[in-house]
Amino acid sequence: MATAGRRKVDRAQRFPLRIPLTYLKSGMLDWQGGKTVNISSSGILFRANEKLEHNTILDIRVLFSSKMTMSCQGSVVRAKKSAYAVRIHHYQFIRSDKPATPAQ
Repeated sequence: MATAGRRKVDRAQRFPLRIPLTYLKSGMLDWQGGKTVNISSSGILFRANEKLEHNTILDIRVLFSSKMTMSCQGSVVRAKKSAYAVRIHHYQFIRSDKPATPAQ
């Protein structure tokens, strides 16, 4: 359905989760910290203190529990103040019998 020149876009369901994450900019060595605002099957919205530019490639680790981490790679598609929307290119869940750390 088009409205005033815009198409209706079906979006993935967003889950409002406020949990810690770490991210690494492509080509860098130091992991940075942030906190999720929401997560969907196609992206993550998170807050961080570091300024990130549009199209920056990130490796991201989201610690869901002491034994479950999501590892993903994506690119920044929107930046507004300290909030960043990242489109996920691919992801995997890492389950461990040992406690996980976000920057494994």
